[in-house]
Amino acid sequence: MVALAVVGPAPANAKPAKAELKRAKFHLGLGAKFFRQGSYAEALAEMRKAFAAVPLPATIFNMARCYQEMGQHAEAVEHFQRYMEQGDDAKKLKKTAVALAELIPKAFGSLEVVCKPAGARVTIAGVGEGECPYTNAQVRAGSWTLIASSPGHADVTQSFTVAPGKRSVVDVTLQRPGRLTLRTDPDGADVYVDGQPAGKTPISDLKLDEGEHTLVFRLKGHRDHEQVVQVPAGEEVGVSVTLARRGGALRLTSSPSGAAVLLDDEPLGATPLEGVHLDEGLRVLRVEASMHAPWVRQVQVAEGATFDLQANMPARWPTWALATTTGLAALAGGATLLGARSAYQQRDDLLEEYGVATDEAGRLGAEIRDKEAGGDSLLLASQVMFGLGVAAGVAAGWWAWTTPEVVTGPTLTSPATQQAPPQTMADQPATNEEPDKPDDKPDKPDKPDKPDDKTATQEGSAP
Repeated sequence: MVALAVVGPAPANAKPAKAELKRAKFHLGLGAKFFRQGSYAEALAEMRKAFAAVPLPATIFNMARCYQEMGQHAEAVEHFQRYMEQGDDAKKLKKTAVALAELIPKAFGSLEVVCKPAGARVTIAGVGEGECPYTNAQVRAGSWTLIASSPGHADVTQSFTVAPGKRSVVDVTLQRPGRLTLRTDPDGADVYVDGQPAGKTPISDLKLDEGEHTLVFRLKGHRDHEQVVQVPAGEEVGVSVTLARRGGALRLTSSPSGAAVLLDDEPLGATPLEGVHLDEGLRVLRVEASMHAPWVRQVQVAEGATFDLQANMPARWPTWALATTTGLAALAGGATLLGARSAYQQRDDLLEEYGVATDEAGRLGAEIRDKEAGGDSLLLASQVMFGLGVAAGVAAGWWAWTTPEVVTGPTLTSPATQQAPPQTMADQPATNEEPDKPDDKPDKPDKPDKPDDKTATQEGSAP
């Protein structure tokens, strides 16, 4: 066993104060006491305090002894080597050399790093760095991580383990990276390479190691796209992806056909429509045809839903057409009435001018009769036209009341076929038949047949 060093005089160039030297001796003595008791951790703490007061080489030796007894071989070797550099006691130096020869194989191993290509720069945190092939005769046993880099090649981070008392050889292969150019339609998709985020499309000159890689493209409102790509070393690979939108599909027909279709107030085409994409969410469909009531539905679109819809639109004259028809009938009736009044006025003028009664045999009588007959015809025509105008107005009002202005219905949330709208009041069948009245007197029940005496006797007798 190597004994603890006794505190000697301080080096000439140190010139410690008396108080510092006294404090160092106190902690050193207390540490020696703990060491003899086998309390090596407490002894080490006191040795550190002594070294902080006066940094003596002997205290370094004593700390090395504490580490040695605690089984921390690497720390013991470090302090023994420091003592070899600073100590001047020949006896202690000899004992230190013996301790190092025993401890180094337990705490350290040698390391050699071989790179392909040669000349790569190797960096090992806590150990050192240099060009490959890199060697180090004394590396603390344990796990380490190196980083190797070379121009034109992808950096390599590699973990390795150094075994105590053995030579460890680490082979590192640096690869020329392949390059990826990634594009999507639409742009802006998040890209993940082998589960790690790589940015948003478009992406150019993305360096990857040679080999197989898994790409995932994600964009809101679109389905994820996953693709496996093979990347050759030193070559560029282009990948273009069209992302499918999330949502459902629509098939839409209408009666009448050829109606204009609007989706969220945007023109979609004319019926019939087949395989139209609908984005996810609540959408509004509107189908319009001239002289027909518009058809409107809200559709709640989920991923993968398919809607097969039929838009039935009842015929409906617009208000201006109904008003124009009624107005024209009234105007025609009014004009005809004015014509009748004009004919009667001409007849009266003839009678007043000649002051004679109607002469059925003469020319004047025939003319008067013609005027009167024309007035009668025009009067009758005006009455007919006024009647038609009134009838048209009533029919238009009834039609407008019974025909919906817009055909609507409940929000569609699942695949379904939309049938014709419910019947309006005008569509209901009318009947004047009264329901059958129930009879006041219920039917009398039939009297039961009288049993045959002979049969009853037979059925009631014992077998």
